[in-house]
Amino acid sequence: MKKIILIISLIQSLAYSDFKNVNLKDYITFISKEFKQTFLIDTDLSKDITILVDKDIKKHTYKQILKTALNNQGFELIKNNNFYFIQEKNSYKDNIYYIKLNYLNLADIKEYLSFMNTTHGIIKKTNTLYLKTHLDNYKKIKTHIKNLDTPPLQKKIKINILEIDTSRIINKQLDLITGLKKASILGIDFILEFLSNPFSTSSNFSSNQVNAVFTYLNEKGYTKIISSPTLTIRHNEPTSFNIINNVPYLTGDTTDTDTNTIQN
Repeated sequence: MKKIILIISLIQSLAYSDFKNVNLKDYITFISKEFKQTFLIDTDLSKDITILVDKDIKKHTYKQILKTALNNQGFELIKNNNFYFIQEKNSYKDNIYYIKLNYLNLADIKEYLSFMNTTHGIIKKTNTLYLKTHLDNYKKIKTHIKNLDTPPLQKKIKINILEIDTSRIINKQLDLITGLKKASILGIDFILEFLSNPFSTSSNFSSNQVNAVFTYLNEKGYTKIISSPTLTIRHNEPTSFNIINNVPYLTGDTTDTDTNTIQN
């Protein structure tokens, strides 16, 4: 048993003797002397970071080991002319970034921004989002917003509200059709059928045909255009319009004269 423990201890001693536990800043100082180059170090680089270095490493690998060690700690080695400087990676350092919103507003993405753990706000005058976050996070947010910030789904609907004298249209249908034909308005039979009985047929005719007929009917006194709004309907947004107009109705007196006499 003693022999086994002794052998294991000897192997461990040999293995650990091949490596050296070095403070990262001391390692940078060593490389600076070896290559006779200046290294500027960010004050945020901790003095407590150590690396385990093989004592037999080759000189050409010194800087690669340093780059790897710095990268693991969120720093980077940058060459500038004849010297190097070590700084915290921009991708891990919070900065202020701006994203112009075209169709979105802050309420549309507020929950997402909270999920991404960013400090954010909106410049109302230009609808510009500002963020305080690191570069990698900003890039992800910018890509996500770009995919969402597109023109909203919408449709435009033309509505014509008419007061129609249907009895006159039916009684004067022949004269009306003749007049419309003289005005070179196409599809009139179909449209007149729709006007006199709107629920008996579909409305597959062009807007130009409809507008031409409505204009003619209005000019000849068959109809009266109450309103002609154009509505824009957007996805997930309520749409409404109000028309205030006095609706005429007949008033009068009804007199019931009973000439019968009941006698007991």
